[in-house]
Amino acid sequence: MITAAPPSAALPSRTRLTSAGPATAGSCRRESGIVGGRGREAAVTATALVRGGREAVATTPVRGGREASAIAPARGGREAVAARVRVARPTDAPELALLSGLFVRSGALRPRPLALYAAHAADFLVAEGSDGTLEGFLGLRHHPAAPSADRGPSAVLYNFCVAPHRQGHGVGGRLLRAAFTQGRAHALDTLFTATTGDGTLFLRHGFTPAPAHLAPPRWVGAFDPGRATRVLARGL
Repeated sequence: MITAAPPSAALPSRTRLTSAGPATAGSCRRESGIVGGRGREAAVTATALVRGGREAVATTPVRGGREASAIAPARGGREAVAARVRVARPTDAPELALLSGLFVRSGALRPRPLALYAAHAADFLVAEGSDGTLEGFLGLRHHPAAPSADRGPSAVLYNFCVAPHRQGHGVGGRLLRAAFTQGRAHALDTLFTATTGDGTLFLRHGFTPAPAHLAPPRWVGAFDPGRATRVLARGL
């Protein structure tokens, strides 16, 4: 779920995904893009970095108020295209900002400086199409184990975006699986995310509702009290 958004403009040929390092006050990120379609209603699940770098996820209904998953598997539950997932590079920063900017314009994300993507590029996993186009990305922020806790280190999954034209093609699921692999490689115990929606994509990939006190305190402490935020967790 560590988190929607309906873009309103077509994305240029190269696009990319979400945020990294320490967030600045007021910065925000969303987990998914929009789902569009003639006569259909769309919804977006978003993971927002709120006040001081914490994330939350929200689902925003579009046209008619009905919610729909922003990122879904292709027909039959299979991925239509196998995007290559890799760690972002500083040179990806313009495309990361460009894709995020699409959701900023729709109100799903708050603006974040280009320099932030460049400085913390290594926090992001990006999905790259066969033509080199960035199709989506997500951020992972690691949190050390609390001295008094009996749990190991964890990470918060945030700033999850998929380009509108690639939603419904398995890109989101591929990014999540890459995040799980990276988490295991770093000996993390748990991945957390948050949502104000139903968190369908996350639940489909093994996340379950979790008590907020199990999540990193600094992250939970930054949740917007005006949102009905629900924490989701997945053991690794």
